[in-house]
Amino acid sequence: MKTIQYCLGLLSAAGLVSAQPAPDQQRALVNTILEELEPQAMTLVQRGPNGRYQLQPKQPPVLRLLLLDRSYTGLAGRLLLAADDTPYNQRLRQHFSADDLLYMRRQLTMTSFFRHQQATIPQPWVRVLPMDTLRALRQRLGWQAEFRFTDSLAQRYGSYTTFAISKPLFSEDHTRALVNVAAGSDTSTCVYQKTGTRWRRKEVLYIVISD
Repeated sequence: MKTIQYCLGLLSAAGLVSAQPAPDQQRALVNTILEELEPQAMTLVQRGPNGRYQLQPKQPPVLRLLLLDRSYTGLAGRLLLAADDTPYNQRLRQHFSADDLLYMRRQLTMTSFFRHQQATIPQPWVRVLPMDTLRALRQRLGWQAEFRFTDSLAQRYGSYTTFAISKPLFSEDHTRALVNVAAGSDTSTCVYQKTGTRWRRKEVLYIVISD
C-alpha cells in the first residue's frame, strides 16, 4: 500500500512539473508586455531648483518604469477558479478549452508568485524594485504619508508609478496565456497569443480602475 501511495505521489508531482512552462517562455512573454508598457512610461519627473516637479524631455534610455519583483496571480487565478456556469468562466472559454483551464488551474497549485530579476530584463528603462524595499520605505515614512512616499520614489528612481506583471498562466500547448498587469492601483487581465516566436495581446478581458 505504501508503495502504491508513493508512486501516486510521484505521478502527481510529475504532473505539476509538466504544467510549469519553461522560464524562457515566461521571460519572452514578460518582455512583450514591458514593450507594450514603454509608451506609458516615457515621462520622467524631476524636482527642479524651485522645489517643483518638472517633466523632462525625452532623452537616451533612463529609468522610467518600476517593476515589482514579485506578483501574485490575483484576479486571473480567481477567474480560473470560478464555477463553470458563471460569466467569468464562460468568458475564459472563448479563449481556452476545458483541458486548458484544467492545466492552468494546476499551475495555480505551484508557487503563487514568481520573481522578476533585473538580469533577465533587457529593457534599460526598467528597474526591478524589490517588494522588501517598497515595504521598508513605506514603514519608514508611515502608511499615511503618501506624498512623502511618492516623493521619495521620484527622487530615488526618477518615477513613482509601480507596475506589476503577474505569473503568466499558460494554455496546454503554451500558445496562449492569461496575465494580470497592474499599473499603480489599476489592473487589467489580458489574454496573450503566441504566433511563431512572438507574443501579442489578443484581448483585454477585464479592467479594474480604482478611484
